[in-house]
Amino acid sequence: MLISSRFCTFSFPCFIVLAGIAGCSSSSTTTQGTQPSPDGGDPATCNKPPATGYTQVVPPSGMQNVDVGIHTAMALSKDGYPVIAYYVNDSTALTATLYAVRWDPCVGAWATPVKIDSGLKLDNSLPARDVSMAVDPADGRIGIAYEKIYVIKMPNSTSAAFVALSTDGGKTFGTGTKVSIHGVENSGQAGDSEQADDPQIALAGGKTYVAYNQSDAACGPAMGGNPPPCQAGIALATGSATGAPFTREFMKDGLDPVYSGYARAMTSAPLGLAIDSSGVPGIVAHVSAAAYNTKLVFFRPGAAATLIMDSANKQNDSASASFTFEGTSPRVLTRLNAGMNDNGGLLFLSSTDGTTWSAPTALPLDGDVLTPKTQALLRDGKGGVVVLSQSGDSTGRTFPGPKFWRSSDLKAFTIGGAGAAGATAPHGTYMSGALTKAGKIQMAFYGDAPEKDSSGVVYWSEP
Repeated sequence: MLISSRFCTFSFPCFIVLAGIAGCSSSSTTTQGTQPSPDGGDPATCNKPPATGYTQVVPPSGMQNVDVGIHTAMALSKDGYPVIAYYVNDSTALTATLYAVRWDPCVGAWATPVKIDSGLKLDNSLPARDVSMAVDPADGRIGIAYEKIYVIKMPNSTSAAFVALSTDGGKTFGTGTKVSIHGVENSGQAGDSEQADDPQIALAGGKTYVAYNQSDAACGPAMGGNPPPCQAGIALATGSATGAPFTREFMKDGLDPVYSGYARAMTSAPLGLAIDSSGVPGIVAHVSAAAYNTKLVFFRPGAAATLIMDSANKQNDSASASFTFEGTSPRVLTRLNAGMNDNGGLLFLSSTDGTTWSAPTALPLDGDVLTPKTQALLRDGKGGVVVLSQSGDSTGRTFPGPKFWRSSDLKAFTIGGAGAAGATAPHGTYMSGALTKAGKIQMAFYGDAPEKDSSGVVYWSEP
């Protein structure tokens, strides 16, 4: 049975644990969050996990123009507890603020959200992924990559890629550091905008990696006294354990010498970034090609790009990619329309060497429900994968709310939902998640908690 509290007021905000109980604290509601919980305690007893099922971690603001939970991103700390980043969008001020909230295993509650940065790009379009999060398994650092409005030369502004890092499990984050380079900051580039989109972060071996699409930033040689020709490029920035300084490299496919062989990024399509078991990064991105054709390409820094698949001249306006490694073998998820999935379904592909790729496998649908525009790909550590996707609206579905798929052999996928068949469940977008050591799914998203009619940050833990 779903239980919700009727005893929480503005002075005593509640957190809702569906299929569980409701609790209240004595702090006042704010647009960023949830009830406070003190840090500290004996590490030997700091092992209280979140409840299974749905939890509305961060409630709605209660204000029409303030939207809480856009661009949700989640990771598990080195100790295995969830940390969630999210935007609070203010459509009146036309900016957003970045917060993070973590589970406190000492007191068994969600801690007070911490404000990380403000003045961020306001973008709630899909499939944009303006925020990403990663954890370094070696040192436990938590990193968040995000977009921020950045003024280079008045009166023009652009969106830049930034990174904020935590070294204490998400209790605090350092000041955001700019990653991308723009226009007049670099004499080798023309203009002063070069918008950076959809930054994705990965941490490993004491290094910080950020990949992003950037308009008008991949440039060829100047000819005939004209400025260097520039096109949208796919950037990989590499930094230290503390972030800055970053070095940057644009990925090449070698196809167009006018642009020095740099690949032409499809800036409307979020890319994927991952680190393999040997500590080498890889990128999967959609590349604009001739006519309506879109290519899905695998990149390694300093290495030749390899074609994964293309769209067979089918038009794509909202493709997106997710990416992980099993050891050094890449696993890829794409929403590329290639004729076999005109209904907007997901395609999975794999490779053992990053050169030869499997034929795409279309993931099964939940009845006639399309798989909408945000997704995540997780490796299970046993050679298989787990896919997460936001929910879709249809009377033909079996599973309510966000969907997940499991495959142990990378060929056959079984579908399930974050809720029992026929039950009430939230409508989730901006899907993010992770697997526990026991293989249980943990996910966070922007959505409506069951029995609620407004959106916030929702967390789901697989029973």
